[in-house]
Amino acid sequence: MKKKNNREQEVQEGWKGHIIPFAIVQEACLKEEMNHLAQKEERLNEIPSEAEQLLEDMTEDEKDFAGDAVDQDKNSWGSAKEIKAVLKELKAADDEAYASVIAKLEVVEALNKEESKLKKEVKKEKATFEILTKNMLEQMSLENAKKLLGEKWITPISRGIEKLPENLIQYLINKVETLSKKYETTFMDLEKEIHETEGTLSSMLSDLTGSDYDMKGISELQKLLKGDF
Repeated sequence: MKKKNNREQEVQEGWKGHIIPFAIVQEACLKEEMNHLAQKEERLNEIPSEAEQLLEDMTEDEKDFAGDAVDQDKNSWGSAKEIKAVLKELKAADDEAYASVIAKLEVVEALNKEESKLKKEVKKEKATFEILTKNMLEQMSLENAKKLLGEKWITPISRGIEKLPENLIQYLINKVETLSKKYETTFMDLEKEIHETEGTLSSMLSDLTGSDYDMKGISELQKLLKGDF
C-alpha cells in the first residue's frame, strides 16, 4: 500500500509465479545467475562480522585514539562519515602512535565501501533476475512447463517416500536409545546400591549414643537394615 494523492492505493511490487514458483525456474534454468547472486548476498552477510571482529581485536588505547569512529560504549563502529573524518585527522597528525589505528580504520572504511557497493549491486541484480525469470516463464514451452510442475508436485512426494525407511529407522534408533538410557541402571545395580547404603547407615547408627530405650530402638533399626527379622 502506497499513498498517492493523499489516498492509500495498492501498488504492485515485483512478480510472483503462482503456478510455477520463481524459485523452481531459477533452480532449474538459471542456476549460474542464482549462484552468482547468492555469493554476493553471502559476502554481504560476512562483512558486519569482519568489522565487528576487527573492533574486538582493538586495544583500549586504540579505541581511545579512534575517537568518534567508535561509539561511546566502544562496542560498535560509528558511521562511515565519522570513520572517514577520524581517519583523515589521524593521518594529518603524522604520529607513529596512530599507525595501528589508522591501519584498522582503513580496513573498516574499505569494508563499508564494499558493503555499500554490494548492496546496490544486489538490489539491481535481484530486480533484473526477477524480470529474467518472469520472461523465461512467459516464453517457456509446454513441455518444459510440465517438467517444472513435476519438480513442484511430484519430486517432493518422491523424496518424501524415499526418506520414509530412513525416518522409520531413525525413529527406532531414538526409541532404543531412550529405552537404553531409561534402563541403563539394572535391578542388580539398584539392589547393590541399596545394600551398600543400608550398610553405611547401620555403621553410622553404631556411633550414636543415648538412653537404653534409645539404643534398643537403634539396635532394632540396625537389624531391620541388615535383614535380621
